[in-house]
Amino acid sequence: MDIQNAALQPISGLPVATSFSGLFTIGTDSQNQSVKVPLSAVVNPPYIGENGHWYIWSMSANSYVDSGNASRGETGRAFTYNDFTQAQLEALKGVGIQSSAVGYQLSSSGNSVPSGNWSSSIPALTKGNYLWTRMNLTLTDSSVVTAYSVAYIPNDGGQGDPGDPGVGIVRTEVSYCVTDNEDADVRTLEWQSSIPPVPVGKWLWTKVMLFYSNADNFAFYTKSHRAASAYEMAVAGGYSGTERQYMELLALVASNTSVWLTEEEFNALPSYDSNVEYNIYEEVDSL
Repeated sequence: MDIQNAALQPISGLPVATSFSGLFTIGTDSQNQSVKVPLSAVVNPPYIGENGHWYIWSMSANSYVDSGNASRGETGRAFTYNDFTQAQLEALKGVGIQSSAVGYQLSSSGNSVPSGNWSSSIPALTKGNYLWTRMNLTLTDSSVVTAYSVAYIPNDGGQGDPGDPGVGIVRTEVSYCVTDNEDADVRTLEWQSSIPPVPVGKWLWTKVMLFYSNADNFAFYTKSHRAASAYEMAVAGGYSGTERQYMELLALVASNTSVWLTEEEFNALPSYDSNVEYNIYEEVDSL
């Protein structure tokens, strides 16, 4: 029915059309056919009642009556795996890889698949040839898919141009100097080839010069601080014995032996051990 092209005419001018009970002619379409709709749908359209049934207009009763027809069907159950047919299940399985086999073969061509025998292991490679790899995949539907890859084994290249001469260390020089602090300007120091005496509290600098064959020279510097020894600290604190006597004294202290000290010697000890019994007396003839 083409409503857009319908030619509306007075009902009195409509051609004769097959009549149906309950239909009402309202016009003609572009083919000059009668266009009719149910009269009840025009005047009294149906509706869904509280009981879920369709209610339609009864001309004889002049009111809406229950048609007895439900407006919607019964709620169906959820679809389960068991609702599939065997054919549907087979279609859902798809196709996978069942097995695979790899073969190798050497060839002088990198374009045409070789026709010789394929080996399950990589053959000895020869320069200037191509190594072909074949992969046969057997699928679950019994079909076979074959894939190839190819790699070239190149020949040795020609002799290259000579490279630039290498650069190496021709000789080294090591020198030393002593400074009062660690922030000295190494460019202004006076260096000597032998290690000089380093007083307590001074800094010993070491310079290593590297002379390269291309005339480039590099210098590396290190520094170390001369700290006082335990004996020197003891002497500064008032200890008057020899260095050997002092070391024997420390050995006695380390062995947790009771030691007799003068007060000056006790004050000169670098540390105090609570596990050692110290006895102070005025004079000590010998240790």
